[in-house]
Amino acid sequence: MENSQTEKLWYLCQGELQEELPAEKFNMWIRPLQLMREEASLVLLAPNSFVRDEVSQRYFPRLLELVRRFDAPDTGLSIRIGNLEQPAGNGACAAGARAKSNGVGNGKASPPQAGSGLIREFTFDNYVEGKSNESARAAAMHVGEKPGKHYNPLVIYGGTGVGKTHLMHAVGHLILNGGSQKRVMYVHSERFIADMVEAIRNGTMPGFKKYYRSSDVLLLDDINFFTDKKRTQEEFFHIFNSLKNTGKQIVVTCDCLPADIQGMESRIVSRLNNGFVALVDVPDVETRVAILHKKADALGVELSDEVAFLIAERIRSNVRELEGALNRIHAKANFTGTTVDKRTAEEALEDILTQHNRRITIENIQKKTAEYCSIRVGDLLSKSRKRQFVRPRQMAMAMAKEQTEKSLPEIGKSFGGRDHSTVLHACKKIKELMRDDPKIREDYENLRRRITG
Repeated sequence: MENSQTEKLWYLCQGELQEELPAEKFNMWIRPLQLMREEASLVLLAPNSFVRDEVSQRYFPRLLELVRRFDAPDTGLSIRIGNLEQPAGNGACAAGARAKSNGVGNGKASPPQAGSGLIREFTFDNYVEGKSNESARAAAMHVGEKPGKHYNPLVIYGGTGVGKTHLMHAVGHLILNGGSQKRVMYVHSERFIADMVEAIRNGTMPGFKKYYRSSDVLLLDDINFFTDKKRTQEEFFHIFNSLKNTGKQIVVTCDCLPADIQGMESRIVSRLNNGFVALVDVPDVETRVAILHKKADALGVELSDEVAFLIAERIRSNVRELEGALNRIHAKANFTGTTVDKRTAEEALEDILTQHNRRITIENIQKKTAEYCSIRVGDLLSKSRKRQFVRPRQMAMAMAKEQTEKSLPEIGKSFGGRDHSTVLHACKKIKELMRDDPKIREDYENLRRRITG
């Protein structure tokens, strides 16, 4: 199997697991893996023993099943620690072995150091820019070119599956590809927590602290996982200060503005806000189409604009769902020996679209909006022009236009018999406010996550 075929096989396997697993589990355990062909067998490379052991215990049987489904019934699969920045076969286990034998601090083992943990395909070249992410991308590019100089820390926030992790990895790749000798370290917040718990249990906290403070660029994903974990926040606070005070670069992602992370210490929020805070929003339809074409090119799939727009207009919530939809269509075309056309796409996505349409209704949007804004559904439908009702009503109308297939007159009718022009005005107003008012933008994004859930 050539490299391109191996990459396509792994892409299909990831696509299936992306639909099956919660986003944070997929990003932490599956994303860091790399599939390699070695002679007659397939090998999964993990960045460290922590990932390797968890995948072996929890996900390996499913991975083997998927590999055999998409490749051959008798395909073998193994997993080991490997440096993802280097080809397999050249002492791939050595980095892991060195990490286990090198003592730090009090002479006990440090966490594994098997490369940066960066995902190979998450680069700026593979990142599609649009209005939803242009500010965040520009800031990330600046950090990648001049780490530690400006925008430190860089905080990238937004909903699930919109490309925050991709952008974070792109920063790391740009730094390394620029010839820098800086040590780049990507870590998901859950792994940071697990590493700390293990260090406390084994009495190796000096090693834990030295390991994380040794990075020149720390990329910390989903910092919102630190919520209500006081000891974790305490250690991160000191690591943050150590890195920042020595000119090291820090990049973090979270699902909302730092100030809105519940249970986060004010001193950490203050330090995050002292950096550059950038939103990655849900992409518009044109950007979604561009993303699909980029993904299709990576898969070697010929995707027409007709099919791309069909997917983009139906799948609106995030990039991850777009990728999953494309994987489904590609797999169906492979199994049936057909081309990726409109009919194949509609058949492959039939159950997803049915479930999506059943889950997201105008009534559901009204209910979720009323709950979020602490008002009654009746207030949304009333004729009242009080500000505390008008803005939620406009948000709910805009969300109904975005998330359902209903026409403007149908939406207006569902909101107390209003005219379609009222709905159109609401959509334009919310779009303007989201552009100019960070609080409205944050509220709308939070509401979208509750609705698309």
